[in-house]
Amino acid sequence: MTVTPAGVEYSLPTNIDNTALLTNPSHSELHNDVNRAVLDLTARMSQVELTLAGLTAADGSIEQARLVANTWYLTGALNVTQTILMPLVWNVTERAATFKSAKASLLTPADADVEVDLVVAGTLSGPTYDETTQTSILAAGKLVIPAGQNVSATLGESDFVANHPMNTYVAAYVEKVGSTDAPGADLTIQLNRNL
Repeated sequence: MTVTPAGVEYSLPTNIDNTALLTNPSHSELHNDVNRAVLDLTARMSQVELTLAGLTAADGSIEQARLVANTWYLTGALNVTQTILMPLVWNVTERAATFKSAKASLLTPADADVEVDLVVAGTLSGPTYDETTQTSILAAGKLVIPAGQNVSATLGESDFVANHPMNTYVAAYVEKVGSTDAPGADLTIQLNRNL
């Protein structure tokens, strides 16, 4: 009887009489087959190791799985009460999260710039923005929807001044709206974080 794994070019005998002279197969033939078997096994194990390493290494799919989108909505006409919008987005992971991007939009544009701020804090305060405990995460200070337009620019990683530390929250509030006649209406704010 011989053992021949599928797709390989060696055959290892299993019915050898260990008391007789090695004549069939010859010593050199058996030695060559064993060497080919060992080389094949080494190649297969290398492939398994590479596969396992690929499963544990960070790649695009893992990064994508860590990306979380947080959204705030404000329906109806805007006003400047500086009320903190719900929900508060807490970082309860065991590491700091990074801010990836942000954007704001209005279904009904305003006749002046609408400014929104995103802030981070560890101490609860409210119901309005509190500059003593809440700090803007935006490098430029505000997320701006220009007068007469529906969307702000999309902010990227370089537009944020800090990470989202553990056990702190991110919140949003409206800093500036249009005139009484056209303040802007139906606001959506989106913030993407990488946990």
